[in-house]
Amino acid sequence: MKAEEVLGVRANWLMTGEGEMATGVAMAITPEGLLPAQMPNMVRIPLLANSGSMGPGNEVLDADYVVGDLSLSSHWINQYIKPGNIRELKFIHAHGESMAPTFSDGDVLLVDSGSRDPASHEGVYVLEVHGKTYIKRVRMRMSGTLEVSSDNPTIKTVDELNGDHEVRVLGRVVWAWNGQKL
Repeated sequence: MKAEEVLGVRANWLMTGEGEMATGVAMAITPEGLLPAQMPNMVRIPLLANSGSMGPGNEVLDADYVVGDLSLSSHWINQYIKPGNIRELKFIHAHGESMAPTFSDGDVLLVDSGSRDPASHEGVYVLEVHGKTYIKRVRMRMSGTLEVSSDNPTIKTVDELNGDHEVRVLGRVVWAWNGQKL
């Protein structure tokens, strides 16, 4: 019964694999481990259906469809992420290899959609170009233009944003949960 309470999984399901798995208790990832999300000071961050491509680009959906959420400790968010507005944080999945070794295919990325000015803060951004989403590093060149590049040295892509491209910045990647297949 203690496992049911702590894990949010029905005891009968744990013992037999039959019936409903979840008890309806949402779980949260915290620095202390996996804990029930109803705990005070937890913030539910939406997980979007839109994903970012670290390669040829993904088609952009017509809206930000929420397919789930993950709960994070507000203390952890304020200590490590320091967003301008917690409500502008979103999770997306990343697909492809162009940002390796920084990110791997399948990583879950925390994106601050309130941070949309690469000229003021270099980093990795989610970009929309010609109806496709990309995850790329953006930095300021000495000429004052922005450079968009991949981190993978075997797929090194570099483009210059000089106003010839219509690029929409969707947010800055502020954290990654790296999934490793074991």
